[in-house]
Amino acid sequence: MAITPQSLYQQALSTQGYANDPAQASAVDALQACFRGVEQGLPTQGIYLWGPVGRGKTWLMDQFHRCLCILGRLFQVLFDQGVVIVATSNQPPEHLYRDGFNRERFLPAIAAIERHMQVLPVTGEQDHRLHPGAERQRYWVAAAGQASPLGEVFCQLSPDHTGTDQPLIIGPRQVQVVRRSEQAIWCRFTDLCEQPLAAMEFMALCDRFPAILVSGIPALGGKQQAGRIARGTEDGAARVVAGDRELPALSPKDDAVRRFIALVDECYDRRVALYLEAAVPLEELYTQGYLAFPYQRTLSRLREMQLQRFG
Repeated sequence: MAITPQSLYQQALSTQGYANDPAQASAVDALQACFRGVEQGLPTQGIYLWGPVGRGKTWLMDQFHRCLCILGRLFQVLFDQGVVIVATSNQPPEHLYRDGFNRERFLPAIAAIERHMQVLPVTGEQDHRLHPGAERQRYWVAAAGQASPLGEVFCQLSPDHTGTDQPLIIGPRQVQVVRRSEQAIWCRFTDLCEQPLAAMEFMALCDRFPAILVSGIPALGGKQQAGRIARGTEDGAARVVAGDRELPALSPKDDAVRRFIALVDECYDRRVALYLEAAVPLEELYTQGYLAFPYQRTLSRLREMQLQRFG
């Protein structure tokens, strides 16, 4: 049976114990019509679902998304229109979206890429981020009983200002700091990466400070644990069946690792010097976990940051 919003809704009612809800059923009818229009390439009106918390809006959207893998057709449409695409990736086409949900719906995109694009490997032995250039230490392993080397770094970066330990306000967020001045900000890992900060906050930090110092970084890797149940933020603490969805198996600190990766990416792209003090050497910082593959790019960037020419 074809996967459609209607079929998934009926399956949830008949086999998963979901309660019949006329309001949801009406929304499903609209989503079904939208799905058919998109599938057939017809002019189709969008849908705006609204309502109080816990009514299953997020779940309904998830089911609609399960029925489409838009990228699967998008690439072929672009090629049919004569669009020339030049793209880069860390993976060959056959590995794209490898563990993704409903990956079979993305396979047409892979086929279109392989059919219409010249696939060239750039897999030399050298990591060109590592040379040329003299070394400049920006990563330290913490030593028990000794003062953090970032204290001296902060003083060197802010010779004319002792700084303040007052929290920094970034939009709606308040970030605790060890010290901050106009030239640099020094934070603990827990205050920067284990708090609900987003890429926008990291962008704001990079816009404001020429240098960012982070101390207290623990070993970040670990054995993956069974996936949890995720709920939309609007659902609050109550369990709402219609809004639940499975998460992949994560390591204990993978949420913080995602933020750390985002921080490194922003510093790298904006050429902001990033000084780190961690519990383990750089090569041992994240060696096991769900994010092991995307972290390889982060590790490469951190290595380049240890060169004089960076920042």
